[in-house]
Amino acid sequence: MLLFLSALESYGVQGRIAGAYEISPQGYVYARIWFKYLMSAQIMFILLQLFHGNM
Repeated sequence: MLLFLSALESYGVQGRIAGAYEISPQGYVYARIWFKYLMSAQIMFILLQLFHGNM
């Protein structure tokens, strides 16, 4: 489960979700800051649901 949660951000970038990534002049692909916050919030929500047993 933790592996899945940690892979969400890179999955979105590799999936080339429109607007979720930017390409540096060297050709590296990075997630945009809003996408990082969205993934962090989603991960926190899932973890809270797991700890409370409501999922």
